[in-house]
Amino acid sequence: MALIATPIFVAGAPADADAFAEGCYKANANSLEYMNGNLDMNNIPTAGVIPAISREDIQKGALSRSGGVSGTANLDYFSNWFETLPNTTGFGPNNDLSCPADPAANPSNQSKYIAIPGAARQFYVPYISDAIFTWSIMWVNDSRDDAIFGSKTQATHIRLFVDGEPIAEQTRACSTTYGSFAGVKLPIFLSRARFWHGHHAVKGLPAGHHSISLRILASPASATRGLDQSRVWARSMRYFCFMQ
Repeated sequence: MALIATPIFVAGAPADADAFAEGCYKANANSLEYMNGNLDMNNIPTAGVIPAISREDIQKGALSRSGGVSGTANLDYFSNWFETLPNTTGFGPNNDLSCPADPAANPSNQSKYIAIPGAARQFYVPYISDAIFTWSIMWVNDSRDDAIFGSKTQATHIRLFVDGEPIAEQTRACSTTYGSFAGVKLPIFLSRARFWHGHHAVKGLPAGHHSISLRILASPASATRGLDQSRVWARSMRYFCFMQ
């Protein structure tokens, strides 16, 4: 082990705070930092020219970190909880009938999303990382929007946010669940509950505190096509960070 020298204090002389700090933490041969494991190559046994480093030599969390959160209790969201949102028209990418137009395309709507407990997590990484996020969520609503082949306006949107910012391609929506149709006198129930198992990768995530969340936004109800209530009944969120 390299030589360790403690700071020297002289009676009656002002203490040098910088010298004391360097004596404790500066990564050189005269620092107490070596006692915290900051060793040099002389302290690592070698096999040829390649240091023989095994998992016993690496502290937990030094190269990767992970965590997650989940929940199965029902979460009910009522449309009057959300700020006024103009009805969206049109469909999602490739005319996907199950994915109405995304309200977050309008930046003024992004702040109206509500984070979902059990699908939101904050975490810390001490180094620049490549991160992978995976999640699962199940949700439904009571939309009566029967415009199956028209402009669907009533939907419950779920979107991924990373560090408070929406991710453009990571969004899904649950729209019509029951309604009246030509030739049918009574409303019929449609099995249109939505399941979403997704993943997202971020390269070069900076060191520090971060957040990952799925957030929900319900379209406002109308007189003829009400969406009064949305329910999330199962969700989970996981993160995996690897030092670059």
